[in-house]
Amino acid sequence: MKVIIIGFNDNFVDKIQYHLEHENHQIIRINLHLGEEAPRIKNRDNNT
Repeated sequence: MKVIIIGFNDNFVDKIQYHLEHENHQIIRINLHLGEEAPRIKNRDNNT
């Protein structure tokens, strides 16, 4: 199952991700305050 986490707060997103990783979900983090995916996920379209 693919899970997309959208959040404004890194700590909040980290807590959700930590819980979901134990459920063996694929995690995609989106931090709205950054306007982009979190740096721990490599974005293949981000090499411009």
